[in-house]
Amino acid sequence: MCLERFKLFFYEHQKYFMYGFLLLFACLSFIFIYVRFTSDVKTVEPEVIALSDDEEKEEIITEAVETIFIDIKGEIKYPGVYEMQLGDRVIDAVQMAGGFTDEATTDNVNLSKRLKDETVIIIPSYLKNYDNITIKNDYEIDSNDDIVQSEETENDEKIESSSNLININTASVVELMSLDGIGESKAKAIIEYRDINGDFENILDIKNVSGIGESIYEKIKDYITV
Repeated sequence: MCLERFKLFFYEHQKYFMYGFLLLFACLSFIFIYVRFTSDVKTVEPEVIALSDDEEKEEIITEAVETIFIDIKGEIKYPGVYEMQLGDRVIDAVQMAGGFTDEATTDNVNLSKRLKDETVIIIPSYLKNYDNITIKNDYEIDSNDDIVQSEETENDEKIESSSNLININTASVVELMSLDGIGESKAKAIIEYRDINGDFENILDIKNVSGIGESIYEKIKDYITV
């Protein structure tokens, strides 16, 4: 009964149903075309590249690089004047000059020191006696192109060096072991020797101690006193 009424209603108003269907189809078609068109259009925005703090610092440092000239001499393979960059260190200059000779000693050379223009670097030899003066390589060139070092600085170095020497007549086992090549057994042998023979008269006498030969003496002679 209800179905028959619906059919009757549909036949009477079928043109309205047709209009509604066409309107719905038109709306759906418009929505589909609009969505498709807007998805194909891309918004182009300017690319912004932000540098990190480290990158900004690196860029600033790169722009600020300066050329300097240093003079390196002594126990180095190719001594001479070299062009370096501000911020390089002593070890960089050593490598630039071909490295150390077989006689070089770096005990008193600060290889990590930063270079500056007109720096003079002197690499000492372990075969030569520098009178117990610590070489700090803080030499500079004055207006007359002479290597200068103030008397006050030189005296300070002598005082500092003397205060750091190990007195082999009074040193303990621990103090003696701080010397290069001196282990516990050799330190005890030094103390035993002075207990039996008395104080050392000069540093050469330490070679009389059993186990301490010329090679060990060369390593420690600049660091001991009586």
